[in-house]
Amino acid sequence: MAASVAVIIVNWNAGEHLRACLRALAAQTEAGFRAVVVDNASSDGSPAAVAELGDPRFELLTLASNTGFACANNAGARHTAPTEFIALLNPDAVPQPDWLAALLRAAAQQPDAAGLGSHLVDLARPSISDGTGDCYHWSGRAFRRDHGVA
Repeated sequence: MAASVAVIIVNWNAGEHLRACLRALAAQTEAGFRAVVVDNASSDGSPAAVAELGDPRFELLTLASNTGFACANNAGARHTAPTEFIALLNPDAVPQPDWLAALLRAAAQQPDAAGLGSHLVDLARPSISDGTGDCYHWSGRAFRRDHGVA
């Protein structure tokens, strides 16, 4: 049976951050996922982390040039179609073991929701919030909601 969720990680020279991200993703309590690292023409050797992991749920999609974050996510979405859910994960994020399971529970509880977000915490100071979503001021200025809140 195909995984109901595809996790897309856009990488560009993320180095050891990507390796930590992939290890944490591989350790999820929800094991029924497919992960695609979309590499934006990295030059630091970080794409090798996918093969080093040795996990068949993970694959590498290599782009010929740095197409940018949005375009690379779109390439990953096309590559993983069809799937019920797409989860976007930054290569410098280290998800908690129940991250994906919690997102899937939230999706089941909110079937009309078009998107969900995660509460980000500061990796060096886990009691400090890095953000609970992006907000936009009427002037167009963007900011993170709850950034730096204990």
